[in-house]
Amino acid sequence: MLQGRQNGSKAGVGEDEENNGVNGASSDSSAGKGSRQVKGAALILKQFHALLVKRFHHATRSRKDFLAQIVLPATFVLISLIFTLIVPPFGEYPSLTLMPWMYGQQFTFFSNERPFDPRMKHFADSLLNMPGLGTRCMQGELLGTLCNTSASEWEQADVSPVVQNILQSPEWNQRNPSPSCQCSTGKKLTMMPICPIGAGGLPPWQRVEATGDIMLDLTNRNISDYLVKTYPSLIRTSLKSKYWVNEQRYGGLSVGGQLPILDVDPKGIQNVFHQLGQMLNITGGLYCRLALRDIGTFLHFMESEFNVKVWYNNKGWHAMVAFMNVANNAILRAFLPSFAKPVEYGITAINHPLNLTKEQLSEVTVLTTSVDAVVAICVIFAMSFIPASFVLYLIQERVTKAKHLQFVSGVSPLVYWVANFFWDMMNYFLSTAMVVGIFIAFDKKCYTSPTNLPALIALLLLYGWSVTPMMYPMSYVFNIPSTAYVSLSCINLFIGINSSAITFILELFENNR
Repeated sequence: MLQGRQNGSKAGVGEDEENNGVNGASSDSSAGKGSRQVKGAALILKQFHALLVKRFHHATRSRKDFLAQIVLPATFVLISLIFTLIVPPFGEYPSLTLMPWMYGQQFTFFSNERPFDPRMKHFADSLLNMPGLGTRCMQGELLGTLCNTSASEWEQADVSPVVQNILQSPEWNQRNPSPSCQCSTGKKLTMMPICPIGAGGLPPWQRVEATGDIMLDLTNRNISDYLVKTYPSLIRTSLKSKYWVNEQRYGGLSVGGQLPILDVDPKGIQNVFHQLGQMLNITGGLYCRLALRDIGTFLHFMESEFNVKVWYNNKGWHAMVAFMNVANNAILRAFLPSFAKPVEYGITAINHPLNLTKEQLSEVTVLTTSVDAVVAICVIFAMSFIPASFVLYLIQERVTKAKHLQFVSGVSPLVYWVANFFWDMMNYFLSTAMVVGIFIAFDKKCYTSPTNLPALIALLLLYGWSVTPMMYPMSYVFNIPSTAYVSLSCINLFIGINSSAITFILELFENNR
């Protein structure tokens, strides 16, 4: 019984093993009925897709590739374009409007040496009434918002009794109306004259003009004496620093003065020329007699009694023209008809830069071209890193035998290289798009104009298309990726910079056969 059971159990085990064997055989024979083998173009596309997925995962995990292919080129181009903004433009100078207020608020003076003459009084009113000096407060002027509606009342500063007593001394006259200042001597050197109290005379009447300037009335005063002797005190109050001084007084006008240039009789001059002709045995012809006859009239008009004198401080480079324009505006408004509005008429003086000479233009052209060449070299410097970085991954796969493993697994070498080239070109296009975007952001017309932008894009794309295949054979030369990166970057820089330099030098001799 026991043995039978054992045999029975053995028999049962044997049947189970046979059943399992039959079932295993049947399952093995039906396992491949639902599958198919990938061949031909489908296999190539599968391999191509798998290689791109492999490169994508490697790129997302490698920060060095991202820096070398994306960040570094864009940074170099950005720095080069910032450099072009720092460099001042060559020969591009704007026009300059010349007016007294270009030096800020200041003291301006006026003197009417013939206050009772109707013509001089009319001229003075045209100068002092609205719109005031120059064109700042004219109707429709852009600077009109900075003007007051009218000038203030005339007022005079208080004078101490000590100064009054000093100036009432009989020793002062029209030529020397106030105490003199002490200048530097051989024993004592002074930065500015030392003037005692009362130098320059009593404070003049003054008012605030509509333009905001302070107008001083120096009528019936020695203008030169006042300007010279009050200059030290004016400078001390306006000394801003050791290197910059605001003069505060750049010019003024005086009208009605007589030019003291000829204190002789025209008849006497005629007699002198007649005697000189007799001494030199010169027989006077018709033209000589006419000249001697009209010399009296000529001298009379040279000695004009109704002149306008413009005073200016030559420390303001444009002060002479600015105050000359103030005088011309006053003359214009003085001769307007009675029905005309003076606020609608004025003359604006503008200093236009002179045209460059041929030598200056050639120099500007060379300098501008040099800046463009520097930008081009920086672009070459930036774009040279990208193709060199493509070799790093290829060297790493070759050294670690990963590429050999892929070939053994059935990957075609053509598919391998085409997939890598496609991925590298996508990265290069992204870098190129960033570089072009930086050029557009800086609005460089020589690169982003409608005619030059397509050429820039095509040039950058063709550079990557041509240089990248040249880098692939170098993956068999180097075994260390870092060494390959540095060496290939230097080779790209050498080729690119030398080509640009040769082109730049040859362009300088384009007119020389």
